[in-house]
Amino acid sequence: MEIMTDVYLTFDFCQDETFQTNAELKNRLYDLISQSYINVKELIDRIYIVNDIAFVARHQETIVGILFYSFGHRNTFYINDEKITAIYNGYAVTDLSYRNNGVLQKLIQFSTTYFCDRIKTDHARLLLYAITSNPFALRAYRKVCPYLEPFENGSFTDNGRQIARQLKQVLGINRQDGKHPFTFNTTLPQRYSDFEQQNLRQAPEKERSFLQALGVDEQAGDRIIFFWLTNPLPAGL
Repeated sequence: MEIMTDVYLTFDFCQDETFQTNAELKNRLYDLISQSYINVKELIDRIYIVNDIAFVARHQETIVGILFYSFGHRNTFYINDEKITAIYNGYAVTDLSYRNNGVLQKLIQFSTTYFCDRIKTDHARLLLYAITSNPFALRAYRKVCPYLEPFENGSFTDNGRQIARQLKQVLGINRQDGKHPFTFNTTLPQRYSDFEQQNLRQAPEKERSFLQALGVDEQAGDRIIFFWLTNPLPAGL
C-alpha cells in the first residue's frame, strides 16, 4: 500500500436527502469500510439509519475520509442549569493510504466549526460524542479536541459522569453494574478483516493501555462512550 504524505485536502458536507441519495458517497464508503471490516453491508445499513449528515475530505477528486453525525436527532439537556446541545458522531472512516495526513483530525475540526455556527441560535453549549473501541480513533480525537472525557488516565468529573449517563440513555444503552461509567457492551463485536486485526496489533500503546485499563475488550463487544467540548466545563458545573 502506497502511503500518501503532505497532500492538500478539501472539505465539504452533504445532509438529509442529498446524504441519502449520494451514490458517490455510498460507493466510496463501501470501499473505505472494506479496508477494515468484513460485515460491510450490515455496517453501512446502520450508518444510514442512524446518521443524516456526512462531512467529506477529498484529495483532488477522491474521497479520503468521511465523518458521519446524527444532526437531525440532536438532543438538548441541562447540566446545573446550563443548556447543552449534544450531537452524535455515528461513524468515522478514512483511507488508510492517507493515514499520515491527519484526515480524521481535520474532519473533526471542520465539523465542530460547522456545528458551532449551526447552533448559535440555540444559545447552548455544543457537545459532540461518539463510541469506539479503536485506539487509533481515540488518539485522533484526543489530538484535536480541547476537552474530552474520560480523561487520559480514565478519570472523569462528576458532571462528566452525569453527561455519560444522559448520552447512554439517548442511545438506548443501559449501564452495567461494576463497569466504568463510560463503558458498555453492545453484544455486537466488530468483525475486523485480517488486515485490520494486524493493524490494531500495532496500535499506539498509550490508547491501547487506556482501553485495557477500562476493561474494554473489543472482541467481547465492549465500547467506550466519550464526549468533547470546544471549551472545558466551567468551574462548578
